[in-house]
Amino acid sequence: MRHLSELDWRRLCRSRTGAVLGVCKGLAAFLDVPVAAVRAGVVLLTLSAGVWPVVAAYVIAGFCIKLEPALPPDSEAENDACK
Repeated sequence: MRHLSELDWRRLCRSRTGAVLGVCKGLAAFLDVPVAAVRAGVVLLTLSAGVWPVVAAYVIAGFCIKLEPALPPDSEAENDACK
């Protein structure tokens, strides 16, 4: 897991192979943690905060976070976008 100061938020992308919108899998790849840990955190957050706030935040994140590129990047600048 990376330290907060090491994170480059421009590299956060949703996964194309995620279960629902790819938010948890993309966040797990961004933070270098297992996707099961992120999904467990979402479940715990849902139990503590309520279903509708978490669902609303998840859907908003799904539409605000960019989708990872479908094709391999052609240049180093494109490679830095989500990797």
